[in-house]
Amino acid sequence: MAETVRYDARVLRSLEPGKLLRALISAALVLLSSTSVAVNAAEHKIPTEWVLVQNEDSCGMDTIYVTHDAVKIINNRLGCHLLAKAPDWKVHCFQPKEKIEWIGKMEDFSGGAMLNPYFTPTRPEVIPLRPLGTLTAKGLSYKKYGTGNGLLFVACDISIAPKGAELLVRLYNTPSVAALPLYSSTYLKGTRMAKMTAAQVNSGFTDDLRSGLRVNLATESCKKIPYRASDFEFPTNYKRLPALASVTLTGDRKSQFNEMLDNVGFMSPTGNEKQKDTSQQHH
Repeated sequence: MAETVRYDARVLRSLEPGKLLRALISAALVLLSSTSVAVNAAEHKIPTEWVLVQNEDSCGMDTIYVTHDAVKIINNRLGCHLLAKAPDWKVHCFQPKEKIEWIGKMEDFSGGAMLNPYFTPTRPEVIPLRPLGTLTAKGLSYKKYGTGNGLLFVACDISIAPKGAELLVRLYNTPSVAALPLYSSTYLKGTRMAKMTAAQVNSGFTDDLRSGLRVNLATESCKKIPYRASDFEFPTNYKRLPALASVTLTGDRKSQFNEMLDNVGFMSPTGNEKQKDTSQQHH
């Protein structure tokens, strides 16, 4: 901390003109230095907020609000919001239109579970990431990694807590990384199957039917904005539901998912073909 310099009127009057000027300059520099330190400290306490628009292969377009200790995601396709923040990092998934929500632990959340009520969330995959350099695009610095059968880009400039990064990793099903994912791709060999097993449906069977380059995640835009605490506020007076898919798959989306399962004709674990439930068809 800069030393405080004091001069009273009698001391100043006793100084020669040259010494008086030097004393005044010294006092001014000390004052400017202390003011600068106070301003920098105040700026450091103000959180940084970023807004990204990202396109994910399964869930579609997301708008992401990120600060170090909180992440909020608005999914356009499903109409739902996701929000998690320090200190507990519980995941809140809610539908503003219907005022319903699901709240769960981080380990109980995944992007797959948002789209498939039979999906069991698992820990993000930990694989060796091969550094391929640091690049810049659209004014944003990012690190490029090889994942064995694809690529992963993560932001350098956006500070995010490990739990915030985990929320996005779980949403996008990228390899585990303590940074904000910007791009992810894999190369699929593809497999033909006449029948889907129950296990294949539960794990996202469409992944097995495609081949070639698959872009899992792409960032369309990114900008830094003034921090707004209102962007990270939990909703109030929402009806709480026990299942994540009950919030994400509502109305027509739930009917479309049930219809898809009926048309798949998958096999049960015992080998017997699943029979359609017709008990509700005439209601």
